[in-house]
Amino acid sequence: MKSINIIKLKNLPNENPDFIKKQKDHFWKSMLFLGLINVFLGLMNIEKYFIARDNPLSSFRKNDHMSVAIAARPYEQIADYFASKNNIDNGYQIIKNGEIVPPKKDFPTTLSYRKNITLGFTDMSNDKGIFMFNYVKNMLGKYYEFILEQNKPDYLMFSFYGNNHSDMKFNESIKIALYDEGYIPSFKEEDYTFGLAHIFYLDRYFRKSTLVEFLEKMKLKNSDFREARQKALNGTKREKFCGTIINNEPHLDHFREKFMAELSKYKKVDNGGTLGNNIGYNVTDRINFLNSYKFTMAFEKNSADGFSTDQILYALLAGTVPIYYGDYLIDEYINPNTYILVRNHIDLMDKIEFIKKVDQDDELYKKFLMEDVLVDEDVVRKRKKDEKDYWNHIFRQDKYDAKRIDTNRFKSRKCMINNTHI
Repeated sequence: MKSINIIKLKNLPNENPDFIKKQKDHFWKSMLFLGLINVFLGLMNIEKYFIARDNPLSSFRKNDHMSVAIAARPYEQIADYFASKNNIDNGYQIIKNGEIVPPKKDFPTTLSYRKNITLGFTDMSNDKGIFMFNYVKNMLGKYYEFILEQNKPDYLMFSFYGNNHSDMKFNESIKIALYDEGYIPSFKEEDYTFGLAHIFYLDRYFRKSTLVEFLEKMKLKNSDFREARQKALNGTKREKFCGTIINNEPHLDHFREKFMAELSKYKKVDNGGTLGNNIGYNVTDRINFLNSYKFTMAFEKNSADGFSTDQILYALLAGTVPIYYGDYLIDEYINPNTYILVRNHIDLMDKIEFIKKVDQDDELYKKFLMEDVLVDEDVVRKRKKDEKDYWNHIFRQDKYDAKRIDTNRFKSRKCMINNTHI
């Protein structure tokens, strides 16, 4: 058998160090070139995606992508942005110390012509829908001609009691969500939102307050609280410890019963409500019932972001010191030195120990009754004006500029990525 001579070739191209270096250089240059092409196509895509128009709103959309990121910037940077881009008149609200504040110029009170507004509602009761239509009409009827339209309205109000707002016939409508009880919006289905939660998202969210609505309904001023609290300070010392009214309501988190049970280990808590009643009758006159107690367990049915009722107001009107559980940011409206805030299960025992201390120290107790209750007596008027301005901001834009969710733009961008056209 013949042996096979294996010939080894030296310095083949793939083993040549210089050749390998050139390959690497070529690879990175190709990658850089492809990256630049990608960036260029991306920029072209953004131009088409945002459908550039020569107006401040379009520039804002193109430069900031309608991103909530702008809300995280310092107030001074945002103010400078608006000034430098001549965007002061586009109606956007900006952020200062975590709060929404209006742009440098006030909202205009009217347009140069009377605009027809077709407004409809869905996913809420008929009574609620008619009420909201009349509410908006009474608020801005001086500036706009409102027409109730349920088929294809220019503006559609909806809530979370259904999914009819997703119907195709409403695709062209400006969608306005009306949420309550701390519901957190997704901003994927609504152009604008009225809610209770303590959040902000450029001009797409307006925070309402149920507490302010109760203040308006009850027409309360500091003088109303002051009278009852002076009686508590100057009158006979109250011997009863703590009263509460706990009713059997849906969506309870049962923290009220737990807190009441723990506090009752110190002294009895009298409950005149329908859930766990221990006084033999259901209370109908809350102030008359509570004004013989030192403390009131003014607990909401749960601690929901931004949600507060009249529980704390009745406790304060009765001249008691409220032990409050609910909206942890209620101190925006109610002086925090006039009540004891219970945040959650974690500080339960610490708060009970503090309540014991206040109960046993007359001077410390009286301090809660000496200060005015309302942080700002004019809060109702101010909030009503802010709400009116916000509704006006929605309606005074032309329909193209008022749109915040535009499925066609998203669709266009997706088709461009797939190298197709619509």
